[in-house]
Amino acid sequence: MRSLSSTLEAEQKSMSVKPALSMVVTGDATYGTDRIMKMDHTEEQNSHKAEIVLQDTDGVMTAKNLKGKKLAPDWGFITSVGQETSETSPLWIRDQRLESSQGRRRCTLSCIGIPDRLTEDQASDDFNLDWSSQKTALDLVTE
Repeated sequence: MRSLSSTLEAEQKSMSVKPALSMVVTGDATYGTDRIMKMDHTEEQNSHKAEIVLQDTDGVMTAKNLKGKKLAPDWGFITSVGQETSETSPLWIRDQRLESSQGRRRCTLSCIGIPDRLTEDQASDDFNLDWSSQKTALDLVTE
């Protein structure tokens, strides 16, 4: 359960809100509402996914390879005390796509969380070893 400040909680109940988004990409930078155009983010019990569209009119994102990096998205609002956000579960950038149309450049990040990474684990399989096998641990790992 996340804990929110009283001003952030009050802003959530307001009829007129000003959203504030940010995300910290480990080993890279922090991006805010000036860069983030759209964020479709779902956090369910068995799945954490996000599709994040960043504007890239300055070409900064074109020069970066963020695939595999960890990011922490923050959602919130601009309140009476300034920008307040609450961090969500960490995600990893699975894919980075650069797009251009009608003079607009965008960078789309497809991200997954821990539950989805565990689901994709290809290392889990049934293992049967005969009791008389002379294989070492190294032999088994190598196979």
